[in-house]
Amino acid sequence: MDTPHPDTGLTPRQIAVLQESWKGPAQNVEETGVEVLMRLFTAHPEYMKYFSSFSEVPLDQLRTTARFRRHGLNVARSLDAALGELNDAPKLVDRFTALGVTHGGRKISEKAFQDLKLIVVNLMKEACKVDDFGAQAWTQLFDTAYKIMFAAMRTMT
Repeated sequence: MDTPHPDTGLTPRQIAVLQESWKGPAQNVEETGVEVLMRLFTAHPEYMKYFSSFSEVPLDQLRTTARFRRHGLNVARSLDAALGELNDAPKLVDRFTALGVTHGGRKISEKAFQDLKLIVVNLMKEACKVDDFGAQAWTQLFDTAYKIMFAAMRTMT
């Protein structure tokens, strides 16, 4: 039976699709994270203000900036770790709560995260040929993460 988990809303089939579709990007986690952030900042340069360590770097030079690459790696590693914990809901909830606390302290807007979700889902559709079911699974994963993260972020204000 393909019943959604009560804590994550993800079905076993969605989990399988998420983990399978991540295998390609996981081959080079740093480049995946860099690509995600490049797409985010190209579409939404206003979000660079949240990153004082590289906010003044021109967009065309970001890809080669060590601090930017490190943050891209951190983003993709967090996603990689979450995908590895999809069958361990308590660990997943703890991970998303911690991310919410960390980012809430930085005053990053919920809209910025929603825009990041769209970037990742579109990247997965484009680069990994994820179909509509897979795109919905990715959307569900981010919606679950954000529900938990945003609750934690609100405790930081």
